[in-house]
This record gives sequence, structure tokens and C-alpha cells, in this order.
Amino acid sequence: MGKNSETTSGPCWKPSPDIASRKVADELVLLNVKTSEYYSLNPTALFVWELISRNTPLDGILKAFAEEFDADAARIKKDVLELIKTLESQKVICKS
Repeated sequence: MGKNSETTSGPCWKPSPDIASRKVADELVLLNVKTSEYYSLNPTALFVWELISRNTPLDGILKAFAEEFDADAARIKKDVLELIKTLESQKVICKS
């Protein structure tokens, strides 16, 4: 996994302060402590979550994902942005 580069840019997100997380096997389980809603992230979503948790900007997330997984750059961007949009709409993450 690549390190955060100071040359990366773009928007950044962070986990919502209302979210508690626990890794279980190869998934991450999230709990919104205010609403009691649970979420489960698969290994690829967990990879993105870990980058978000380190305040990695979007460009850094996309670069690290491309280095870790063998996939088309356009597909990576589409899937990562879709995941971020979903997490943001569920108030699991917020802009930092």
C-alpha cells in the first residue's frame, strides 16, 4: 500500500464522529452510535475506509487503490466515488 503523498490533492473526508468501527475477519463493521444503524464494508471498501481514516485526499485514494488492485483507472474512479457518495449520504463520513 502506498503512503500518503504530499503532492496528492483533492477533497478529503474523515469518519463521522458518530461512527464506531470494528474489524471482523475481512470486513469492517460500522455502528452509528446516534442512530444504531450498522454498516458492513467488504475488503475493497475497507481499503478505502482506511485511507479516508488517514485523511488521504481523493487523488491519493485513487492512486493507492490503483497500486493495490488491478483494475481500469476509470472503473476505479467510478467505484471509489460511488462508495464515497454512499458513505457521505449515510453520514458515515464527512468532508474534512
